[in-house]
Amino acid sequence: MDLGLKGKVAMITGASKGLGRAMAKAFGEEGVKLSICARGEAQLKDATAEFQKFGFDTFSMAADVTKAAEMEKWIAETSKRFGGVDIGATLADGDVEPRIPVETLIQRRVIAGKLELVFPFELHRDLIKCGARM
Repeated sequence: MDLGLKGKVAMITGASKGLGRAMAKAFGEEGVKLSICARGEAQLKDATAEFQKFGFDTFSMAADVTKAAEMEKWIAETSKRFGGVDIGATLADGDVEPRIPVETLIQRRVIAGKLELVFPFELHRDLIKCGARM
């Protein structure tokens, strides 16, 4: 399928496994240049090697989406390598502590919601500054 994305640049968080990896692969098959990140360096290296084996132009960096400095570095390195960003996808996940009372979990989700909702907004804002279209 040709979605008209060939030559575009996509930054994808959580791209070492699951939905993030599947999305990166689908973008790569469309000729999109990939910049991927994840916390797990070993799985990220595996994903990068797989994508490069398929011939996808891939840059990867181990980074934690909850750490602004790591995200800023990833965005800067991606922009330096590819000259800009066209697509941003935040698919990183995190673990929920299993033995938290429901009331605390609800409160923590609101607090975590700031990280989960505000951080992707901040990431997208920074990507837009680089010229990305969201």
